[in-house]
Amino acid sequence: MSEPAARPPLLLFDGVCNLCHGAVQWILARDRKQVFRFASLQSQVGREALAEAGYLGPIPESVIVIDQGQVFVAGDATLRIAKRLGGIWSVAAVLRVIPRSLRDGVYHWIARNRYRWFGKKEACPMPTPETLSRFLDADEPPPESWEIPSKPAEFVPLAKALPYADARGKLETWASWGARLSFIYWLLYIFPFPLNLIPETESWWAEYTMMHRNMLAWFGDVFFGLELTVFELGSGDTTSNYVEVVMRLAIAAVGGLLWHFAVGRRPVSGRTVEWIYLTLRFYLVSTLMVYGWIKVFPAQMPPPGPDRLMQPIGDASPMGLAWTFIGASPAYQAFSGAAELLAGFLLIFRRTALLGAMMSFGVMLNVAALNYFYDVPVKLFSTHLVVLSFMLMLPDLARLGALFFFQLPTQPRKLNPYPWQRSWQRLLGFLVLIGFLYQAVWPAMKGGWEGAHKYGALAEPGPMHGLYAVEAFHWGEASDREIEDDKRWVRLGVNHRGGSPESFSLAVARADGSVTRGWGEYNDELNEMTINPPIGGLSEFVIEQADDTGMVLWTEVDEQEVRIHLTREPEDSFELTRRGFHWIHEYPRNR
Repeated sequence: MSEPAARPPLLLFDGVCNLCHGAVQWILARDRKQVFRFASLQSQVGREALAEAGYLGPIPESVIVIDQGQVFVAGDATLRIAKRLGGIWSVAAVLRVIPRSLRDGVYHWIARNRYRWFGKKEACPMPTPETLSRFLDADEPPPESWEIPSKPAEFVPLAKALPYADARGKLETWASWGARLSFIYWLLYIFPFPLNLIPETESWWAEYTMMHRNMLAWFGDVFFGLELTVFELGSGDTTSNYVEVVMRLAIAAVGGLLWHFAVGRRPVSGRTVEWIYLTLRFYLVSTLMVYGWIKVFPAQMPPPGPDRLMQPIGDASPMGLAWTFIGASPAYQAFSGAAELLAGFLLIFRRTALLGAMMSFGVMLNVAALNYFYDVPVKLFSTHLVVLSFMLMLPDLARLGALFFFQLPTQPRKLNPYPWQRSWQRLLGFLVLIGFLYQAVWPAMKGGWEGAHKYGALAEPGPMHGLYAVEAFHWGEASDREIEDDKRWVRLGVNHRGGSPESFSLAVARADGSVTRGWGEYNDELNEMTINPPIGGLSEFVIEQADDTGMVLWTEVDEQEVRIHLTREPEDSFELTRRGFHWIHEYPRNR
């Protein structure tokens, strides 16, 4: 074995970089066999080791590992470190399947921003007495400059020393096109926001909606052979929604390429990124406000009415079960809405936007999980909100990872000054913000309050609302148990809370044990009630008598009179509505 191969691996690092210093401390803590030796890239011993290993190119701003006579830089260096540490860290070898250009491109992107994100020290920190012997440059005097030297010896173009040295350029080209594709997709997704906030433009967007649907129908027919007829009628996961995603991606891909080549393949300017992020941020603000206020004033998931309470849990759909679970506790619904509101308010201001994006990501991830696991047809929309929240975190992701996973110090993010510096420009910007809050936040708050009183937890019950026990049931000459079980009613639940005063939902329990849910219409002038679908052959009734104690329903079927005497029952006869909250439980009440 040659002499270089017998030496322990040497790790060269930037001596004043906080990130590099943190990485060295991380390796020291896990290098239990003391495999590695260390030196800074600024040291004489480091340059000599590179020259001795035959590396003649310029020294890259990268961690370098010299091991067994070979020089490993960038992504290869990190994989070599993981291999040498052994144990569970050797699993990182699977990352070799990622193309080297991509690995090194990501590495160089982080290295290029390491001082800005993590800061730098004035001088290389001294190793501790326990690790002093492992730092080969510990006895060297501090260099005159802590700038990384350009080369260890005679200059050789980097492309000859490292054939994949153009990885950074390749990644930046793909990243620029990908960024443009992403920006176009998101602007298409949120359109017509924020233009739809301009007063007196509702008719414009109604026409745009029709034009958009026609275009979507054409796209679905030409590319998928689909005849689209349903466009978001109570569901966000229709066939047209999925076709719409593909259509936006196709437009964004082509538009991104045209934009990319139109500007000579230059990266997206920082100012453009800021404006697009600002637009997306405030779109997320307006969305969180709408869904936050409608939960704070419990309206999105109304409390389960008598009809829902009568329904056996096994007959509920997963979505219905989720709605009942949340609606049964207005306090929990208000709490989840408050979390959405807080995330939205934090997103308004630049200095708290990162915290707002992190909070929005957590809140919307929980919402998306409910939609996926309870089959709620809002999966596409909630997924987009999760991805958008993550996208707003993306510029700070490296700093967050260093802080949360490696406890490394991070630099504060530099906020560029606003393009408007004059007093009138700042006043105009403030007025635009106030206008946005008025047009986006106030309607959401007002809508939540009105919705809670119209059909939510604060809605007043209608005259039919209530739970009824069947005191007597007459069908022609037969009565009560003389009537077939599949026709005889034993209980009626009417949810006449909020919504239209003429309509309600209901559930009928029959003697055979079946419970049928349906809808009813109430005609106050004629004192009549109609239910759909017919239950036990009965659908149209005259209300002969109605008061606080109950009511009597009358109808005629095949020239036979049917009369049902109903007595009101308290709604808290159900465990779910009467249990309430208890601080102390000697035994869990889990039924």
